[in-house]
Amino acid sequence: VAWGWVDLRENKRLARRFGIECGWDLEKNIRIFRDGNLTPWAYDGGKSSSDIIQFLRFFVGASVQPISSTPQLKAALHRTQVCCLLFPGLSPNSNTTSISNSNTTSIFATVSAEHRKAVAFLQVAPGTLASLHPIPDRPTSPAVIMLREGPEFTDFESLAVFDGNLSNPKALGHWVASQRFPLLPSFHVTRDDYALAHSLAIARLFVDEPPLGTAQNREFVERHPAYTQVRIAAEQLRGKVVFMREPIRIRQHMLPEFGLDGSSLPALGLEVLGGASKGNFEYTGSLQHSGQHIVKWALSAIAGEIPPTPRSAPAPNATVLHKPVMTVVGKTFEDQVYGSQQEIVLFLYPSWSQIHDALYQELQLLASALLRITNVRVAQMELSLNAFPPESYFGRIPVMERTERLSNKIFFIPVGKNRKDRPIRYDGLPVAKSILQFVVAKTSTKFDFKEVYAKVLNLRYEQGVDPRLMPDERDQMTSAVKELKLKKNATKPFSKPTAVHGEL
Repeated sequence: VAWGWVDLRENKRLARRFGIECGWDLEKNIRIFRDGNLTPWAYDGGKSSSDIIQFLRFFVGASVQPISSTPQLKAALHRTQVCCLLFPGLSPNSNTTSISNSNTTSIFATVSAEHRKAVAFLQVAPGTLASLHPIPDRPTSPAVIMLREGPEFTDFESLAVFDGNLSNPKALGHWVASQRFPLLPSFHVTRDDYALAHSLAIARLFVDEPPLGTAQNREFVERHPAYTQVRIAAEQLRGKVVFMREPIRIRQHMLPEFGLDGSSLPALGLEVLGGASKGNFEYTGSLQHSGQHIVKWALSAIAGEIPPTPRSAPAPNATVLHKPVMTVVGKTFEDQVYGSQQEIVLFLYPSWSQIHDALYQELQLLASALLRITNVRVAQMELSLNAFPPESYFGRIPVMERTERLSNKIFFIPVGKNRKDRPIRYDGLPVAKSILQFVVAKTSTKFDFKEVYAKVLNLRYEQGVDPRLMPDERDQMTSAVKELKLKKNATKPFSKPTAVHGEL
């Protein structure tokens, strides 16, 4: 093998020609040229020298190697883990090899030249019995068989037979490409890139399991029935949907994209990559019962028969749901806010908000006072983990602008046909009395302000909180008020500052 290197700073035209970018993963810039072909193979292995050496072995010698014994087959499997064999076939009622179809051999060689970087292509030598272990049957006509072994391949997926037309190189090549990966491989950036480019969708199984390749991992996988059912679905959807195992220790940040709960693992999400149904979908069924149900769900999502799942934190449990301030997440927003018969006071905040910590007690007092007296409900939603319905006022705000425009803002959402389009923003002080006055002015169902505010004061007393607020809380509230005032005055540079201690 001849080696060379190119300085991308001085050879930008060459870099563009072969689609090379100077990124963090420099191993992606390796290209393999062979046989005078100026369309190279892109390296898609790991970062270590042993990974690179193993990859280069696919390019040493002819793309199709002859074998004539079981030890040769075992050696090839040990080296590459994936082998594609061409059997010339046996004459009927005989142990002698039939004359191989020269056209089939030529097509097999063409496919091997295209896919040799990932699969070892072997041709059973003429005159050799087609009973090589672990192949159970001897083909009586030319056949292509894929053998796979390794820590990520189970016995269930160790062997596959091409059942298409051997005279069609495109069909054979597509089959080889779809069969090269395990049914449920662990996440790898190269496999992810391949799936994004060659499949309709990616199914991601989020798991909390021991490290791959260890005895603990094998025992864990064998003991958990979900792996078997997901593999059954993956086998039926191979070529359409790529299934991938996502270790939670490094991929936890992706859970909100599918609305999945990290405390209920394994969990399955589907990313549809294109078309009208493009989006992410949460699988809500049981992973332990039926692989057929997973197949049906995935095909329905790809066909656009079910709506995508919005980006969402896990749905609140019963303890959180029974709190006075209703916690809303992306996948419950439509039902709990727009689908509710109540008017909603909605507080939006990012996870890092200090204003939320200071304001929550005020919201809780107000929510408790409004319950069972009015038709108004107080709710809150965290911005960074949740998305809004796309057709709503909030959903139409560009994603990059939402945090800036909506952080630490309070909105009143009245009942009515246009409630998705006309939320009313509250710009007053973040205290229960001022918010209550705002609600009284905007609500369509009138109620007695004095009655509700008396309940707010009573709740303060019952909780042992001075109506003027405790010193530490007063400091937190004062700083929050000042921050909101500064933001408000920034749009009105000539407005006179207003003292806030009297309101508190």
